[in-house]
Amino acid sequence: MRNTQADVDMRLVLSPVSIQCGLELLQAKQNDTKSLKKSLKNVETDNEFEKALLTYVIPPVILGFLKVDSMLGRRENPEEYQAMRRLKNEFMMNWDGLRTKDTERVLVLAATNRPFDLDEDVIRRLPRRLMVNLPDAPNRAKILKVIFAKEDLAQDVDLESVASMTDGYSGSDLKNLCATAAYRPIRDILERDKKEQAVASADGRPPPALSSIADLRSLNMDDFRYSHQQVCESVLPESTNMTELLQWNDMYGEGGSRKKQSFSYIM
Repeated sequence: MRNTQADVDMRLVLSPVSIQCGLELLQAKQNDTKSLKKSLKNVETDNEFEKALLTYVIPPVILGFLKVDSMLGRRENPEEYQAMRRLKNEFMMNWDGLRTKDTERVLVLAATNRPFDLDEDVIRRLPRRLMVNLPDAPNRAKILKVIFAKEDLAQDVDLESVASMTDGYSGSDLKNLCATAAYRPIRDILERDKKEQAVASADGRPPPALSSIADLRSLNMDDFRYSHQQVCESVLPESTNMTELLQWNDMYGEGGSRKKQSFSYIM
């Protein structure tokens, strides 16, 4: 299980793992088992969990669950429907039934930013608990380089400097920052066309031809400074959710101190 900060996309973790291991990847979204069924070539079965997980999943395979807390949350929730509780019980019973050989492994990966909402029996079935924290400056620079790998940047652009001024930004925040910066050249060319057409109309001349994509200028540092003023970090280190997440990881996560603390939520 991976305890992630607000918006780490588990698909970015699952895909490299499956490629590195040479395994097929099946993704189950929340309580929708139809995604598993579609991945299994529309196998007809009366019991989707049992048939899919125990019979028709041909190991080795990776089962990935995004936002697992929405599917396998605590069963003592009084507002939960009985059908959902039965679904969880059946799922965990089938989970215990996964008996794989060394050459036919079934790897279960799950992601959540609220591990403290998971049912205790689910946590017990996920012995490896890793926290994916907010990226530091070197990793932010790597993310920026991936985003702009195929883009034309001006000579004055220093992605390391952009990474340094985006402390506390998540991967999604960096993506939004880059998108905001990329809009500036487009906005500039639209405003230029609008002014040229207005001048031509005032002079009684035919409107000039509109600019094309080839007329777009490259992104420069001013674009990133502008976007930095428009896009701020979405996750505050001192926020309640981050504090609870760090406390839970310190108590139950891999490498934690295991020191009991007073949690601000009911365990």
